[in-house]
Amino acid sequence: MVTKKKIFFFIVLVTYFLMGNTAYSQEKEDAEKTRMTVITLIETLVKNGNMTRAQADTMMRDAEKRAQTRILSNPPADTTPDGKKVVRVPYIPESVKTEMREQIKAEVLAAQNPKNAGSLLLGEPGKKIKFVGDIRVRYERNMMNNNTSTGGGGLTGNNTTRAVTRGADFSPSSDKINTPTGEVFDPTKDTSRERIRVRLGLIGNLSDEFSFGLGISTGSSTASPTSTNQTLDQGGGSSPGFFNKYPVVWDRAYLRYEPYAGVEINAGRFKNPFVGTDLVWADDLSFDGVSASAKRPLNDMSDVFATVGWFPLTTRKPGTILGRTLTGGQLGWERRLGLKDNKFKLTAGLYRYNGIEGQPETQYYTEANSSYLSSEYPSGVRQRGNTLFKINSTEDIFRRTLNPQCSSSNYVDCSNTWGLASSFNELNITTSLDLAQFDPVHTLLTFDMVKNIGYDAAATNSRVGMGILDLKTFGYLASIKLGSTSIKQRGDWSLGAAYRYIGSDAVLDAFTNSDFGMGGTNNKGLTLSYSLGVASNTWLSFKWMSSDLVDSMVPAVVNSTNPKTKFSVDSIFIDLNTRF
Repeated sequence: MVTKKKIFFFIVLVTYFLMGNTAYSQEKEDAEKTRMTVITLIETLVKNGNMTRAQADTMMRDAEKRAQTRILSNPPADTTPDGKKVVRVPYIPESVKTEMREQIKAEVLAAQNPKNAGSLLLGEPGKKIKFVGDIRVRYERNMMNNNTSTGGGGLTGNNTTRAVTRGADFSPSSDKINTPTGEVFDPTKDTSRERIRVRLGLIGNLSDEFSFGLGISTGSSTASPTSTNQTLDQGGGSSPGFFNKYPVVWDRAYLRYEPYAGVEINAGRFKNPFVGTDLVWADDLSFDGVSASAKRPLNDMSDVFATVGWFPLTTRKPGTILGRTLTGGQLGWERRLGLKDNKFKLTAGLYRYNGIEGQPETQYYTEANSSYLSSEYPSGVRQRGNTLFKINSTEDIFRRTLNPQCSSSNYVDCSNTWGLASSFNELNITTSLDLAQFDPVHTLLTFDMVKNIGYDAAATNSRVGMGILDLKTFGYLASIKLGSTSIKQRGDWSLGAAYRYIGSDAVLDAFTNSDFGMGGTNNKGLTLSYSLGVASNTWLSFKWMSSDLVDSMVPAVVNSTNPKTKFSVDSIFIDLNTRF
């Protein structure tokens, strides 16, 4: 019986003989065939369990060392018997030549890829850097419905009550009491605009555990945090338009630490770390702060994952500005179904805003300290929909009614200062089912719901100074999408439909979708979309949105006869997109 030990000894001898004695053989091709035969024999023995991979590797290394020792101890002659110089040409097997050609071709093509441009610019260190980006050109039109009403942004205040609203910019321009600074939106006129969005990013590895990301984009550092759009006729500078150049902002700047497989920690400004839809978080929103995520398999068919984060919203300055923060956590489960790439995903998240509520001022303007109006919900952050109230002191509100033109501003607070009526602690549950039975055509079903469990009616009414009757704290989104999961090639397509309902105070309106209903909460309606690939990583998309208010822009309050405000709008978006 042939033992493993005998087989091992036999192969060592054969390999040693071949590598040592055929090194300078005139029959190089035959030697190569014999060498490949031995290697094939070794692989077969490993595959059949007659020897381990470690034994095979050790044997080959030992044979190579012995062959080199033999060559060094018996070097070939430099001249022939008749005194002529020997010229040796190294023999390269055809299989090795083919492998070298393919490897060189792959390296050249990889270097030409724009995402690997760092290797061309920075040499070897640049191989750890990747460039990414996208460009979108958009035409947008908003068509107001005939039943839209005007005016009524807030209730007129007096010395005992405060104004409340869900659209601070909806007051008519003649209302100097509630909109003295001219923050006015006309809900009766159609609008259209052409916009671009440009995002450029750089991602690099610093080590096996650490990486970084940088990103710039169009947009503004003081306007909406949910948008990176730039309207074409509104360039930067003191005189916007007339071909003035556009501002560029930092949208990403972070460090990432991955100590173990499936675990990552982000610090800085980075993309949304939570799974969900734009019901809660707008697609273009970036987060400032720290997040940690982990994912691990339960078995061959399912995974669990979790994310936690802390995100500062404003800097705390004792006695001047109240520190506001967002803390969030999410748990998720993903299950693969069947032999195809079918997936079911379920997530549950809780997002708590700390110190976000407005605080009514009690001091007269000229006697106020440095913290006066520090709980404002700024106009550059908010959209529309959340229930707001004026946080100015009631004494100042009364004095403004006597002096609506603010002609004596030294004695009257003429600021238009709004604060949030409700607290926000958002419970968000998202489910999705991706059916890939007809891959590459997928069917994606999604249901997303959110409930503001932080709302307390008694605390809100006490804060505002009146009883609000129609404050809604629930929202949901149901959608279906057919086609490619991502448009990558010419001919790829997707078709979608969604219905959205989001109550006035279901989520903080600053961070939700900025397109539906012209942005914010307190909207309901339908969205239809279609995308078509026209070239590699280039596609056209069309989207139509139709929205109506859930409740009036003027909140219903106890003992009030204010008429309801109606606002309906149909929006069309036509986009040309490309990514690289």
